Amino acid sequence: MASSQPLDDRILDVIRLLEPGEVVSYGDIASDAGAPRASRHVGRVLARTSGLCWWRVVTVICLT
Repeated sequence: MASSQPLDDRILDVIRLLEPGEVVSYGDIASDAGAPRASRHVGRVLARTSGLCWWRVVTVICLT
């Protein structure tokens, strides 16, 4: 992702690219958006943005 793009926009772009049935962690989204330490921010973006597949983003514990 382009680092000149705002973080929220990069996070939204990554979430919109999820395939049907794909489940990822907040940290995966943050890393793919170019901010690997921003997993909590991913949660905030999901909380305030409607129309996203929020149920596909889980904690890393759920993936193990």
